[in-house]
Amino acid sequence: MISEDLGPYKTVLSLAKARYSCRAFEPRPVPMCDIQRVLEVARTAPSDCNTQPANMFIVSGRALDGLRAEMYEAASSGLESTSDVPPIAAYAGVFQDRRRECGWELYNAVGIERGDREGSGRQALENFRFFGAPHLAVVTVDKDLAERGLFDAGIYLSCLPYSLWALRRCRRGPLHTARTLFANMCQSRPSFGSSAELPSATP
Repeated sequence: MISEDLGPYKTVLSLAKARYSCRAFEPRPVPMCDIQRVLEVARTAPSDCNTQPANMFIVSGRALDGLRAEMYEAASSGLESTSDVPPIAAYAGVFQDRRRECGWELYNAVGIERGDREGSGRQALENFRFFGAPHLAVVTVDKDLAERGLFDAGIYLSCLPYSLWALRRCRRGPLHTARTLFANMCQSRPSFGSSAELPSATP
């Protein structure tokens, strides 16, 4: 029997609707206790046979500065990118419509008008500097788990925005955690540094 109390549903719905793509971050580091609270929620995500395949690395400080500079330089030079997951070859129909609408809204949010190719190109490169965020969250999956591991990692990642915003609301005021913690989330195998260089929190 479904409960008549819609309070929990309304809470989850409001958190879901509060999610957005941020294109500028405050430089202040997020307290580790807040990061651990967010990851505690993500650890509850369901996975295939409870394999819990997602491994989380939080990159900060000098390690992040170095990675940010290296990736921006590579992207600016036109270095060909590679991906463990093939990119979508083409968008069509409603998928293309949604993609365009999203892109126009994001560029408009940072003052770039439609048709400004130079401005949109500069802004696109900011992806490789993680929009100035003080932390980078990298999620990896063991290659032996293949696509199923990536699916489970996607479920794991979906828990993060809700826990971020819930934490923000608990503080009863502006909290930079939700705006600064996760600049980018990658479902790929690590290709830089060593585990000793990357402060980690795994599920």
